Amino acid sequence: MRRATCSFLVTVIAVAGLFTAGGASAVPTCANGTNPLLAPLTPMPPSVGDYNFCLALDTIYCSLGVLSTIPEVVQFRGLVACDQADINGPIDLGLEIPVTPNGLLDGEYELGLIAAILNNASYDQNGLTQAQVQAGYDANYLLIITTIDAALASQNYTALVDALAPYLPEALAYSLAGYSLIGDANTMDAITQLFGLLSDLGITPPDSSQLIGFPAQLSKDGDADGDGCTNGDEYAAYSASGATTYVTNALDPATHPVCAAEGEGEGEGEGEGEGEGEGEGEGEGEGEGEGEGEGEGEGEGEGEGEGEGEGEGEGEVITCHGADQDCDKLINLTELLRVIQFFNSAGYHCQTGTEDGYAPGPGDHGCTPHMSDYNAQDWFINLSELLRLIQFFNSSGYHACPDAIPATEDGFCVGQG
Repeated sequence: MRRATCSFLVTVIAVAGLFTAGGASAVPTCANGTNPLLAPLTPMPPSVGDYNFCLALDTIYCSLGVLSTIPEVVQFRGLVACDQADINGPIDLGLEIPVTPNGLLDGEYELGLIAAILNNASYDQNGLTQAQVQAGYDANYLLIITTIDAALASQNYTALVDALAPYLPEALAYSLAGYSLIGDANTMDAITQLFGLLSDLGITPPDSSQLIGFPAQLSKDGDADGDGCTNGDEYAAYSASGATTYVTNALDPATHPVCAAEGEGEGEGEGEGEGEGEGEGEGEGEGEGEGEGEGEGEGEGEGEGEGEGEGEGEGEVITCHGADQDCDKLINLTELLRVIQFFNSAGYHCQTGTEDGYAPGPGDHGCTPHMSDYNAQDWFINLSELLRLIQFFNSSGYHACPDAIPATEDGFCVGQG
């Protein structure tokens, strides 16, 4: 039932997309398919003249192709594909993924506006210069990439991410540093929530009060060109003509729709900036506490409870895990990637002559199932079974513990016994 539910979610999310605005539904075509991305889609880190947040978002999307059978990853991919990303509306903690749209597509529109400023070294308008935006971006990027790298290293995930999604950390930092420049409370809360979706990779949100933003000019209710019309007003008027038209007009005070009197937009932007600190602090604390508590409790209880009875009474003395091909009581990256290969396939089957006696995909089931296939033993590696092996990979080893009280779900314990 759990596998059927996950497959249904994957299908629905892949077809419909998540939080799509303005009728957009396209996702990028990734040449790598489900293989690691060989090169980013835009230079990273960027420099003046080549800022392109749309391609940075699509680099995230394509980097995650190798993990696209994991429902949580599919959900995250649906959020960040450039042509449909709109993730910085109000947070709704009642939703499975609590980010909602603000009505402005992000990649080529909200972030496209910022890219146009960053790519114009002489930009100076409505109290904001390119140099200020550049300094803010550089500070945000440094804080975010440092946080990501440190978190991955602390969880021993650096090698795994390098192997499966080598440009994911840079593309995340690239994109989120741009989002941070928008600066309103909703956007900052959305950043915290998106980091929360990647918590399994060990990524902890940075302190959002340390990120630099310019909500009076760059947010939906801000006014980039000082013409008295908000960026949201100009999006409503010009977005149907395409991103280039919107960005050009939003940065041209001589071209604007009929909107509120000049100066009103400035007041709204200032109000957002003043209230930003309170909103960010509250959202960050709630998201971290709830996500950590729920995830830990559910995963531990479910795995131990369901697997207790399966290994009892079999009488077989096992010293090495089936994934541990050299039987050194450690799960190395190559061994972990082998089981990830089964996880990403439509099951696995018996195959003589391979390094472990198995091969991806359907086929002969006449041999003993893989030791990572235990809950249930169905010739598929599910997410909880994969996470169990990742637990051993992250530890100083493992050991067989058939007599452990209480019994473990797979007959093994963390650490060298």
